Amino acid sequence: MSSREGKVRRPRELLIRDIHAYYGLSHVLQGVSLAIREGETVAILGRNGAGKTTTMRAVMGLMPVRSGDVVLDGRVVTGRPPYELCRAGIAFVPSGRRVFGSLSVAQNLELASRSVKRRTASAWDRERVEALFPALAGLRNRPAGFLSGGEQQMLKLARALLTNPDILLLDEPTEGLAPTVVQDMGRWLRGLRDEGLGILLAEQNAVFALHLAQRCYVLEKGLIRAEQPAGELLKSEEGLRYLGVARR
Repeated sequence: MSSREGKVRRPRELLIRDIHAYYGLSHVLQGVSLAIREGETVAILGRNGAGKTTTMRAVMGLMPVRSGDVVLDGRVVTGRPPYELCRAGIAFVPSGRRVFGSLSVAQNLELASRSVKRRTASAWDRERVEALFPALAGLRNRPAGFLSGGEQQMLKLARALLTNPDILLLDEPTEGLAPTVVQDMGRWLRGLRDEGLGILLAEQNAVFALHLAQRCYVLEKGLIRAEQPAGELLKSEEGLRYLGVARR
C-alpha cells in the first residue's frame, strides 16, 4: 500500500470481560463475557430477568461494575460516564419510551447532534437520518411525547446515529411495536450493519434477533450459558424451546 493511501484502520472492538454487578445484595451479573466488533451484529438472548438490560447498563457506565472489565479497542473503559463512551464511538438506545417528551422531534435530534463532535467520511446528519426515517421529517414540530411507539423508536435510533457511533447498543428495540414496524426495524438494522456499524442487540424477540445477528449469547440468571452462530441456534430445537420459541 502506498503512503498516499495511508494505513488501513482496524475495526473497532468492544470486549466485556468477566463482569460482575449487583443490585443491592442481588448478584445480577455473574461473570459475563462477550465481544462485539465493528461490522457485525451480536444478540444477547434470554428470558425476562436474565440480565440483558443490566449488561447494557453496565457497559454504558449506568450501573457500577463490582469486578471485571469493559474494554474498547484495548483500553479499559469500565465505569466511564456515558458521555465519554458516546464520544468514543458507542451509542446506546435504551428500552422503553426514552425521549424528551416535552421537546419537539427536531429539538430531540438537535440535542444529539450537538453532543458529539466526531465526524467520519459518511457522517450522520439531520438530512441523512431523515432520509432513513422519512416519517420524522413530517413530525419535526411535534412533541416527542405525542409520537406513537414506532415513531419514538425511529426517533431514538436517529438520535443515536447523530452521535456518529461505530458500535450501537440496542435494548429491546422491538418491544411494543406492531409487526410491520418490527419488519422495518429489521430492515433498518441490516442496512446499518452493511454500512459497517457494530450492533449489540439485547432482545426478547428471539426470532427477530436470530434472523438479524451473526452470533448470539444466551444469558440465564446473569450467566452466559451458550455462545454460537445465530444460524445454528435457529436450527436447535432445544435452544429455541428454552428461549420460548415454538418452531412453525
